[in-house]
Amino acid sequence: MKEKIIKIAEKATTSKYVPNTSSVFRAGVSAIPVVGGALDHLIFDKSDEIRTRNIEVAIASLENKYQKLENASINLDWFLTGEAVNLFKELISLIEYEDSQEKLDAVSQLYALSSLQQFSNDQQKAWVMRKVSELSNEQRKLFVEVASISPEERKYSSGALQSSESAIWNDVVYNLLNNKVKIDPLYCFWSEGFNVDVQLELLCSAGVLERKHSYFAKNQGYKISVFGLSVLEYLKMVS
Repeated sequence: MKEKIIKIAEKATTSKYVPNTSSVFRAGVSAIPVVGGALDHLIFDKSDEIRTRNIEVAIASLENKYQKLENASINLDWFLTGEAVNLFKELISLIEYEDSQEKLDAVSQLYALSSLQQFSNDQQKAWVMRKVSELSNEQRKLFVEVASISPEERKYSSGALQSSESAIWNDVVYNLLNNKVKIDPLYCFWSEGFNVDVQLELLCSAGVLERKHSYFAKNQGYKISVFGLSVLEYLKMVS
């Protein structure tokens, strides 16, 4: 398996994305007043170092993931396809300058999952990979938690008017997270200032959640979108 990944990596990484040292562009960067020298080092020296390191980490992450997968679940023929190479190129473009090792690992695992029998024919693989890379680590984990909550039907009334909605309510999400932290303080995956309501709205903007409208509900309700269901199938298997 490692040999297959290395061969694909060789095909996918033959071209550099960073301009070479003789580029006119580099001379222009160096000429920028005050910060030119620092930018030159960052773009042309440090960036290539970061890119190489991240690709190495991605390959190591893939190897680790494949060791945990059942051999029978892997579609070996998929590695002979152009899609396998193109998806690896997509992986590189997403992680080459990623500074979060946790996200780098999560996105890399998606490539391994894409070779499984259950996903190898899925046409949404690249989209799922891009979508997960757009989410922060906190948002990715919050989405998985939200998806674990069963929709709850609530009835509301205002005078003679009544409303009934089934949704994943934001107060339920908040209570779930709060209770889990009380049981296990190490469970806390968010940083100070993490706003559940804001993050839920951002997940809606990302297209993995949909807002459920209720005229009289005091709390906002959500449901997993069709796109979110596709992402969730992969994230369930990301360790």
